[in-house]
Amino acid sequence: MIDLLKVLKDAKRELETMIRLCSAALDIKGNLYICKDRGKVHLYNDKKYLVKDRDKELIVSLTRKLYAKRITKKCSKNMKLLDKCMKVIKDYEPAILKNEHKKLNKLIKGNVQEQEFDSDEDRARAWLKKNQGIRVRTNEDRAKIGPKYKTKNGEWARSKSEQIIANALYDLGIPYIYEPVIRLSVTPIDITYQKDFVPDFLVFNKRTGQEFYLEHFGQVGNEDYAQDMVAKINIYAFNDIIIGRDLLCTFECKDEKCDTDTLISLIKTMLL
Repeated sequence: MIDLLKVLKDAKRELETMIRLCSAALDIKGNLYICKDRGKVHLYNDKKYLVKDRDKELIVSLTRKLYAKRITKKCSKNMKLLDKCMKVIKDYEPAILKNEHKKLNKLIKGNVQEQEFDSDEDRARAWLKKNQGIRVRTNEDRAKIGPKYKTKNGEWARSKSEQIIANALYDLGIPYIYEPVIRLSVTPIDITYQKDFVPDFLVFNKRTGQEFYLEHFGQVGNEDYAQDMVAKINIYAFNDIIIGRDLLCTFECKDEKCDTDTLISLIKTMLL
């Protein structure tokens, strides 16, 4: 949960910094005034009218002072409002879940998780933090393969369709990891061993807390590619990653491209 008191204190520090930065300009002697006479606008200070070309340096200095005075006044007003807010929420508990979970009797504490009632955004942040150290194919690795399409999240996608998927996930606020490296068991000729696989995406449903692998198969019209695709789906199944339950798939071939509207509909249905 958001620590409101910390947010308010940080905001107050920013205002204090602005006031400090304005203080030097406030020490400038004199003030700038603007008046209108016979349809013309004139500038003057406490002593004389100012001419734009002749008094340019003085006009700039007094303008900075005027601007600094207005900023200081607004900042002071907002600091008072923040002080009032901080008094109102002095008893606010940002760690309600943690504190109340600790108070539960040991006999029943195991029946609920501390994050049982987290918001969707809290779940998303926790999931991304948990997966910070996950191994992924780097942009340098992708460059060797020849990536061409940059996503809104800064990755280099290996195909236009994967870029569309990544951007759709980004726009819909769905947490994802592009090209994570995972270890799966494979069993050629009755021998089981571990091998690295790179799904296109690991995605997270903030509402349900469920993870999915998302694979885009973009050349199903190619016979060799199609065979590799079926083999990969079978390896997923052998590792209890079942298509439709844990694995989401999209497909396209040369004459049937991936439809963006259909793709977004799938993402919304399964991940929102």
